[in-house]
Amino acid sequence: MGPFFHDYSDGNVSCLLTTANDTTTANAYEQLKFSALDMLKTLFSTYPQHRRWILEELLTSVSTLTTMDRAVKRFRLRDNTTIHVMTALFMHLIQCCCIVRNVGEQNTLRKWGLRQQRLQKDSDTKQLDEHENKLVKRASDIWKSSIEAATQNASFLLEFLLSKCKSRKRDAYSVAEYRLIMESMMDDVLVVLNDPEWPVAQLIMRVFSKILVVQIESQKSDVYLKSLAIDWLGIIAGRIKSGINRLSGGYMNLTPEWVYQLNAKLPFEADHDTPVHSLRAMYQCQMSLFQNIDDKADLSVGQFYLCQWGYSNALTWGKAREPDEDIEWSSESTITVRDMVKEAWHMCLGMNIDVPERKSFLDASDFNYDDIKILTELLATRGPLYKSYKFLLSQIIGCLDHSVVTFRTKALRSLGRIAADTPDVLDEAHIRNAVIRHIHDNSPSVRDAAVEVVAKYLGSRSDVPVELYKTISGRISDTAGNVRKRMVKLLRGLYTKCDDRNIKIDIASKLIQRISDDDITISELALKATQEVMFYPFRDIENDKSDYFGYTYGNAPKERKRRIVELTGIITVAVAKSDSSAPDSDTSLAQIVEKTMKTCDEKTRSWYEKIFQWVVDALFERMLLLDESGERENFIHCLATTYSFTKTCPNLLRESHISMLQPYLSIKDEEDLRIARHVLMIYRDILPRMKSHDREFIELMEKALMRLWMGGPLELMNSVISCLCSIVKCITYRYSLLVKMLTSCLEKLKGDRNSIISTGVPIRPANIISKMLLSCGSLCQNFDFDERKKESTEEKVAVSAFRVLQYFANDTISQMESGIEIRMAALQSLGYLFATYPTLMILETNTSLLDHIFQMDTETMKTQLMKVFKGFLAAEETRLGKQEKVAGSSLYEKVIDIDTLLGNTEEFAELGVNGSLMQRYLRDILKCALDKDMDLRYSAFEVVTAVVHQGLAHPVLCMAAIVAAETSPDLTLRNKAYCLHKFAHDKYGTLLYSNLIEYMNAAFEYQILLFGDHVKGYGAVTDTKTDALFGLTYDILKPKKKVKLNFLETLVKPFAFDLKAVKADELDIRFFCFMADNMLTLELTSSEEVLCILSLIDRVQMTVGTDVLSYLQYLEKRGVIGTMELDSEDKVEDDTDCMDPDYTTAAKASAALYILLYVRCNMMNMYNISERELQENDSNERNKSRSVLRNIDADGLVNWSDELLYVRTGKMNLTSARDAYEKFQKMMMDVHKQTLSEDEEE
Repeated sequence: MGPFFHDYSDGNVSCLLTTANDTTTANAYEQLKFSALDMLKTLFSTYPQHRRWILEELLTSVSTLTTMDRAVKRFRLRDNTTIHVMTALFMHLIQCCCIVRNVGEQNTLRKWGLRQQRLQKDSDTKQLDEHENKLVKRASDIWKSSIEAATQNASFLLEFLLSKCKSRKRDAYSVAEYRLIMESMMDDVLVVLNDPEWPVAQLIMRVFSKILVVQIESQKSDVYLKSLAIDWLGIIAGRIKSGINRLSGGYMNLTPEWVYQLNAKLPFEADHDTPVHSLRAMYQCQMSLFQNIDDKADLSVGQFYLCQWGYSNALTWGKAREPDEDIEWSSESTITVRDMVKEAWHMCLGMNIDVPERKSFLDASDFNYDDIKILTELLATRGPLYKSYKFLLSQIIGCLDHSVVTFRTKALRSLGRIAADTPDVLDEAHIRNAVIRHIHDNSPSVRDAAVEVVAKYLGSRSDVPVELYKTISGRISDTAGNVRKRMVKLLRGLYTKCDDRNIKIDIASKLIQRISDDDITISELALKATQEVMFYPFRDIENDKSDYFGYTYGNAPKERKRRIVELTGIITVAVAKSDSSAPDSDTSLAQIVEKTMKTCDEKTRSWYEKIFQWVVDALFERMLLLDESGERENFIHCLATTYSFTKTCPNLLRESHISMLQPYLSIKDEEDLRIARHVLMIYRDILPRMKSHDREFIELMEKALMRLWMGGPLELMNSVISCLCSIVKCITYRYSLLVKMLTSCLEKLKGDRNSIISTGVPIRPANIISKMLLSCGSLCQNFDFDERKKESTEEKVAVSAFRVLQYFANDTISQMESGIEIRMAALQSLGYLFATYPTLMILETNTSLLDHIFQMDTETMKTQLMKVFKGFLAAEETRLGKQEKVAGSSLYEKVIDIDTLLGNTEEFAELGVNGSLMQRYLRDILKCALDKDMDLRYSAFEVVTAVVHQGLAHPVLCMAAIVAAETSPDLTLRNKAYCLHKFAHDKYGTLLYSNLIEYMNAAFEYQILLFGDHVKGYGAVTDTKTDALFGLTYDILKPKKKVKLNFLETLVKPFAFDLKAVKADELDIRFFCFMADNMLTLELTSSEEVLCILSLIDRVQMTVGTDVLSYLQYLEKRGVIGTMELDSEDKVEDDTDCMDPDYTTAAKASAALYILLYVRCNMMNMYNISERELQENDSNERNKSRSVLRNIDADGLVNWSDELLYVRTGKMNLTSARDAYEKFQKMMMDVHKQTLSEDEEE
């Protein structure tokens, strides 16, 4: 064994390598190792009693050997691959256990042959048959003992290494070393699996798989070993499945014809129905393999094969001789199998035997080494390792339902490893369904692994199953970024192989939605995927070997037109589908086109412009047909798509296109209104950027816009005026038109104001006043009147308009008929004004108006105010972004003006408006975000999102509302809150969690607002899971250990009150029940989490619990606490006033602590935590955490009304107080007894 404890440098040349002169250079250590290897094999096979000792000596010191370095593999195989020398040594030693060739057995066989000859001469058939049966029995017994010896030594080797790999606190370095050794050794065994010269590899893998199955099935397995077991079962099963496919021609395998035929002919199991020719074919394949390796390989190789085959045939012969009324073997089959055993035994002992000539099934004389390897694997498929494939797969599938997230993830990764090489494994419905079920798992890592497996399966298919696509495609909106990223990659790959138009549209729409993802990497990936999906297919049209590229769409041939129309239709419907679910409609495709054109070079830009021109031309042709057929909805979708392309590339619009849209500005119904809005957006953004204009058309446009302004609906006012201002500023320069419009509106509004002040009634109806109000704000937003003024006056036009608008927004207007309608219009118009003149927002008169709206007004006005805030913040963000770009470019200019040097005070004043405004009204906005009214809630939370994203207030100020919103039953609000919390968490980290108790109080108050006294600490209850209300919050902060433990401590902290200082009103039992529900339903996965809560509970029990119990006993001695009569719940109803104040406080305290101790008992049962483990846990020391499993039968749901009379009645009277006291006292005694009983057992 000594030479194996030394190594040599890489500079030495191996003696196995021959030089050009056909000479060899030897290394002393290497020669010693090979000589020692031969000696060890001889000793190991000859002296069975020393085998265990030899293995122990090698294994004890194996971690100190440099020969097990993963990068150093010096044992070279026949195919020039290398493995570790120590792995080769262990495999050789185990393989030697099956060498049975010795002089004693040879002499016994000779004697048997002489007696057989005598019996043949005497023609004693019966005795001759018994004589041959004895030989078969003897051979079977020796082979059995050899196989068992090899199995036992392999088992000892593997179990020894696995025992050294167990997780333990001490000697961590040694554990890490042995884990590397274990993985390296099994990797080597996997390399030589089915190598003709290493038959022992199959036995080692079979033993290893059995040990791994035991680790998986055991409830007390080490976490690392169980993870290792799941990983390696996947590796082994994948290797088996690949081999089966390679031999049967499955999944993209080109199998030689002779292998395919043999695979079909050879039996998988020899029984009474197996034809004799199949048995002989199997035996001939075995002998062909033996003959091809017998002279070339080590003696132990042939002996191992003969031992395996001979023992297998002996077992078959034994089954054939067993008497069975239902099964009868033919005499020919029995004799054939017996002859095979006899022949194998003679060959095993090196003795000759006369064998009758049989018909040849296989000519292996000209086989090369690769053919021999295929034959070896073919025979291996009939062995026990390959037969265990389905069982190993079932063990992996069983781990999918494990309660520990790590094991579920490992199981899916293992299935993914199998599916990577053999995706057809998921063709089996039960495996596919098991994976699909975990696409909706609670854990992001499990969902990610499940999506990965399905992606590999779908990637191997030529088609896309519709039902499977529907199931998995929804994960594109997953809360976990890694899942969304994987889904983007998956959908991009599915698009090219999918023929279903509906699926293509759905894929494109889902990718478009991810363009606005909060994660920049996902957004960029989605942009590339969207470009590939929507634009790259046009390259096929470019490469269709015709000369039409570059020509207009109208001159293209029919086939090209058809393909352009088809691709354009997919884009149009996909954009319409994605924008219908997006908050900001009609913007997704515009973002894609803009980003695409910004990031491409000149050549690519030219190509994009050509295909975009095709798309726009096809859209206009399509719109004409849709208009004739009356399909208004599809017409609007085409119009919206046109706007998205032309917004970035205005030159795509031809003059014919522009004039074609003008008639659609007439409005008769709601659909006409939507069409007109899109047309106005196109004119507003495109007309000013065009190089030339038709004067006559522009004049017609102005007239049409003026008609719309005077007679159009209120909803269109801003679009009409913004379009008109754009045309006047950039094309006609008829500024007087806009001045007249504004002057007219202001004069009329002032007249109405004076009329209201004097008579209380306006001159004009409410709808006219609303239109004029909106016009004023929109005109001031889209045109700078002060810049164009001829006369300089003290008051600016915007300020004058602001004063008029503010009057109509005041509460005095509410008393009029349709007053709310007018105020809403005035507030909306003020929002337009604030977007351009931010300093007006913080004027004292305006802040007084906003204060009044927050304090006294209706939800409708508050909702409108939230929309004003949202628009204002968005405009400010855009304006500041533009200023940053200008400031950045000005650094490279040589000329700097005086305003830059001294600072533009007006500009600087505008910079801080959004921040100061939000800080003033943040508390009110947060309150609105948790309001009962759904519209107000959504609008306010959009403002909160903008505040956090723009950094306008300290994020901690918003966290209470965000955490409370995460507990909302409204799924939309809950998801918004989760995404915002995740953004803030990634940006600010632990800074957010400085006041967790305030966040929990806010969540409780929000639940009170929604549900009143029926507050629970958990949300949706299903058959498999109960969602804790703080579950989303806990999922985000869980990866950070310090914050996680602080969060768990905060759950218990409210129970640690000071009995001497606390008042009865401060003890809200509903809040204690709420916190207890969360503790019981949170998804805790480690012992660290569970023990943290339990330790804190014990601390509260020993301090507060002892004080409360002592005080209650003191009150009982004084006679303050009376005895509780039976059925007194109904008798004593109005005795609250009779309660002693101190008793009331103590009774509520006892109820709170009873709830806490009830949680303690339930948690210990749910997670199988013993009192000893709890006592040994020290929260101040770093203890090794382990995974914990929640009891399947324990859901953590408690009906506190059944537990406490006070919760049931809502009254703290003498009866409910006595009930709380007695239950708390009993619970304290039960906890104390349980602790003592476990101490006595120890």
